[in-house]
Amino acid sequence: MNFSNIYFYFVYGSLLAALLPLFTGVTFFHRLNKVTTPFLFFFYYVVLNESFSFVLSRYSTNTLWWMNINQLLELIFFGWFFLTWITENAKIWFTGFLIIFLPYWIYSTCIINDFYTPNSFAHAIECLVIVLLAGIVLIRLSKSTAISLFRNPQFWLASGAMIYFSFSVLIYAIYQVIVNNNYKASLFEPVWILHSFMNIFSNLLYSIAFLCPVRTFKSLKAK
Repeated sequence: MNFSNIYFYFVYGSLLAALLPLFTGVTFFHRLNKVTTPFLFFFYYVVLNESFSFVLSRYSTNTLWWMNINQLLELIFFGWFFLTWITENAKIWFTGFLIIFLPYWIYSTCIINDFYTPNSFAHAIECLVIVLLAGIVLIRLSKSTAISLFRNPQFWLASGAMIYFSFSVLIYAIYQVIVNNNYKASLFEPVWILHSFMNIFSNLLYSIAFLCPVRTFKSLKAK
């Protein structure tokens, strides 16, 4: 088995990885609660997104424009829910961030860069924001005794996001180097194998969140 075969196995495994939390959530539907229910719909979207991107790429269609939009949607989703777990003033913080970030995203994606090429710097910011929020969630959860850490779906969801988006920050930090070398296999494939592995592992952690026992969360905030 050569390196190229390993690369394609991991890439296709990464494409299918989102099916795991989706099927786990559907299988254990009776365990859903106010924390995990929105994420079940999110992973349904992720599967549709991966399918859409895969079909476009099979027909040699540029998918980078969609990647720009998808990264922004991920930031909005994770940012909103992580903030609601952290603070009661989530709406104010979230609105303030969007007022600052959205104009920059539009300007940098559509004017500074070509909309059909990845806005790697904006993506790095998006991933970094999610990592910071996930880290705050995990720190606050570690100080809380209300619910056992490993029985709390917030812990698994924040952990999965922390792992995946932390590595994504590194990828977008060196993305321009890969582009400048015309996606040279010796640079591109090892990085993408690691990215695919992190994606698979993070989806395993997301899946565990749907296995957490049923509980009525009157106010499940990390305190």
